[in-house]
Amino acid sequence: MVHMMQQQQPLPGLPAEPAPIYDQTHPAERALFELMLGDFPWSDTYLALLEEGWEWRKAAYIAWASLPATSRRPPSLGQFADVIGLATTKQIRAWRLKNKAIDLAVQRLSLSNLLDDAPAVIQALIDSASDANYKAAPDRKLFFEMTGMYVPRSRLGLALDTTEDDADMSSLSRDDLARLAGMGTADDE
Repeated sequence: MVHMMQQQQPLPGLPAEPAPIYDQTHPAERALFELMLGDFPWSDTYLALLEEGWEWRKAAYIAWASLPATSRRPPSLGQFADVIGLATTKQIRAWRLKNKAIDLAVQRLSLSNLLDDAPAVIQALIDSASDANYKAAPDRKLFFEMTGMYVPRSRLGLALDTTEDDADMSSLSRDDLARLAGMGTADDE
């Protein structure tokens, strides 16, 4: 099975891995691998990576590694190496050392997976923050911080509604300055 490959776009500051026009590396192993591809939860990601121009084994690794460790099938790197026709994991480590774009692609896909779950997480936050139970207070606080309805005292800055001409605070008393700074009164010293 021969797939047409596009030229991989280099990431800024990193050399691009030269992609051949036709990926004909280890065709028998690739055909066997692609027969069992449907069994893996990362098969669609693998196919998308091939379209980006990744060599098939590297595309498979990136797709596999971008999943949370508990969701990976096969579960270990050694078993994964066996599935793609490698005797050991040494070759995978060598790829990652030579081409930092591999780890960046894994990171990009991992973040993409997180964003896919964002609506469900936000709904869970809303559900929990809406609960009248005292145990939901941290979720309510987080909700109000995220929506800008509450700003923790530690993040409050000195905000004065003044023009540049009024910005001189030398006319304020020591008590007023202390109150503005949130330190109480000057007599508390």
